Amino acid sequence: MKALLVANTDWYLYNFRRALAHRLQESGYEVTLVCPPGPYVDKLRNLGFKCALLNLPIDRLSPLKELRVLLALIALYRRERPSIVHHFTIRCVLYGSIAARLVGGISVINALTGIGHIFTADGVKARFLRQGVGFLYRHFLTGSRSRAIFQNSDDRDAFVDAGMADAARSHLIPSSGVNCSTFRRSQ
Repeated sequence: MKALLVANTDWYLYNFRRALAHRLQESGYEVTLVCPPGPYVDKLRNLGFKCALLNLPIDRLSPLKELRVLLALIALYRRERPSIVHHFTIRCVLYGSIAARLVGGISVINALTGIGHIFTADGVKARFLRQGVGFLYRHFLTGSRSRAIFQNSDDRDAFVDAGMADAARSHLIPSSGVNCSTFRRSQ
């Protein structure tokens, strides 16, 4: 069984999803961490993780770059044939869910730590993007193979009410899963 963890930075995977990756390995999964190149990739590899690098930024709004990220994820999912993918951050959730649906046969877990700027802003650009992103969410975040994890009930309710997440396949957790022994307050 293969599991892919997809995030927009190697730093995020190293600091916040390393324990999850280890647990998946202990449960028998072959784990691949998917992110752009960065200084934490070698640290992740030294811990025994396979890393698949997207040589495209996931944090810039450019239609051509956005399309290239989506196509790279589709190619990666086809090549790796994971049984499960876990997406973190809004763009990874959106593009990864589209890629997984187009490839088929992949179970998806999406961690939505917030609803995103385009759903909270009132500007013209945000309202325009909201329509398109809402359409994509309704078509690619829902489905029998997709689960959504929210950190607060307001976001969960907003997604469910708008048809962008299925109530029965949405889960609420009260945190990001930060390892408190690693990140503790200094005295």
